[in-house]
Amino acid sequence: MVLALVGFILGSGSAPWADTIDLELRPLAGQDPNNVELWEVCYQSDVSLHRLTVGAQKPTGHPGSMDWVDCSSTGVSCSGAAGTIFADTYVDIAPSLSFSEQVSAGTETLFLVLSGHTGSFGSALPTAIGDWVCLARLEFSDGLDVDPVDPLVSADLPMLVDVFDPNAYTLDFFGVIASDCSEPVVKDDGISLTICESGTPGGGLSSPASSVTVASGIPDDSDGDLRRDFEDNCVYVQNADQMDQGGFKTGVADGVGDMCQCGEGEANGIVDENGIALNSDLTAMLDYLKGSPSPGFDVARCSLQNPSSCTIHDAALLDQAVGGGGPPANECTAFTN
Repeated sequence: MVLALVGFILGSGSAPWADTIDLELRPLAGQDPNNVELWEVCYQSDVSLHRLTVGAQKPTGHPGSMDWVDCSSTGVSCSGAAGTIFADTYVDIAPSLSFSEQVSAGTETLFLVLSGHTGSFGSALPTAIGDWVCLARLEFSDGLDVDPVDPLVSADLPMLVDVFDPNAYTLDFFGVIASDCSEPVVKDDGISLTICESGTPGGGLSSPASSVTVASGIPDDSDGDLRRDFEDNCVYVQNADQMDQGGFKTGVADGVGDMCQCGEGEANGIVDENGIALNSDLTAMLDYLKGSPSPGFDVARCSLQNPSSCTIHDAALLDQAVGGGGPPANECTAFTN
């Protein structure tokens, strides 16, 4: 992915920077690069955060509207129902307290406050320290052209403003009164948060190293489920919900989605029922090979050696694996192509 740096690195004099935040606006996968309507706000940080204010700026001269998706004044949150692609990363937002719009000299900027939870301070934004997580979506009613061969591509990109932009300080945050902790970035460390929510200024993240970028290319999405390949636990099978109920002899998520877990045959994401003697996965595979009904079995998850096969040899390999031979190789069609 090619990145066009549209922000800058911030600091506070020569003071040491202990905390870092990287913020990025990314085109959602699966769109026409000449007409990109949906973008995601994603961030990574080396500290756990409770609150983060972001600002998005519409390209100069763009004729259409720019809105936070599912976060209108009449909406409830930026999150979706359980099992949707929104559910595992998007956070609840209070629309009446979370938005600000600035229009000056023909430039429109929308600010949005993201918080760990609207009704309970002390919870963190969903993140694994150092990993990217996407928290909100931005929609342009007239799509933007991000085709890299277009000589005007730089003029077509939106911008993310500095996360410490002074205009972000004017937002009403989640306290009882407007003066409660106006810092745009707050750590979830039990100290900064307590200071902020007591209405005392100075509890925010005061001197981070911060980078703000916009992705200028559409990421790969091989299966068309709106999950980028690099963050999709089943690259070649659509599984927008990213369901991962376990793996080989475990009910703990193993990073491979249920839809492409090789050898899994009865639709619970676990190969060999977590070590129980009755191997229902092997039974499901054998039923399929015998032509008997096998409703939870998917032939694309069958092969343990050659992606194009599903034979008695694969059943023998699965039997050997669950009998003590160790995890089978993930070489089934669902996982490899």
